[in-house]
Amino acid sequence: MIKTVFECLCFLTIVLSIFAENAGAQKEEKGGKSSDFFPLFATQAKELILQQEEGSDTMHLVDEPLMRFSVGDSIFGSVFLWMDSDRRPAVIGTLE
Repeated sequence: MIKTVFECLCFLTIVLSIFAENAGAQKEEKGGKSSDFFPLFATQAKELILQQEEGSDTMHLVDEPLMRFSVGDSIFGSVFLWMDSDRRPAVIGTLE
């Protein structure tokens, strides 16, 4: 179990870093307004498919982010929560 949770977290870290790189490029193009990015982060979070292990139930994204943040005019992010099939918190991830 620990190995599969660790693998899931490693995978999530990789996926989130890819999204962060894409969002960083888009920030430069759009001028970096938080109102432009928070909806984008929500869309990206909905597109993620998270499972503890291959073939297991898919985790469900909580509709609203736990929090949104910005640092100056250059860093924006949202913190999301995914629940397992028993409705327990399973993954917390940040898209920025």
